[in-house]
Amino acid sequence: MKVLLTSLSEGQEAVVVEIAPCGPPHEAGFWGGLRCRFGWGWRGENRVSRGAAKRLADLGILPGTRIKVVRRAPFGGPIEVEVGGSRFMIGRGLASRIIVEV
Repeated sequence: MKVLLTSLSEGQEAVVVEIAPCGPPHEAGFWGGLRCRFGWGWRGENRVSRGAAKRLADLGILPGTRIKVVRRAPFGGPIEVEVGGSRFMIGRGLASRIIVEV
């Protein structure tokens, strides 16, 4: 079953399926979802999406990688994940782009 990384609970493991170019449409609102889907936007907006994908790749979060949620900060704070024996924190916005299969 494919879900967002942000929906996993602490201690749960999954395999990364894909990295979405934008967060979920409900977070971006109606116009944000359309901008993401059709590539509309202001100057530099698409560059941020590629930058996010590059940052995740630099951290080792690529499709096919096993990822584990170690800890979730309260009130929408960052998520601590473990990938390949390394632990690090990523923000909820970046984590909402990671689609995993449980």
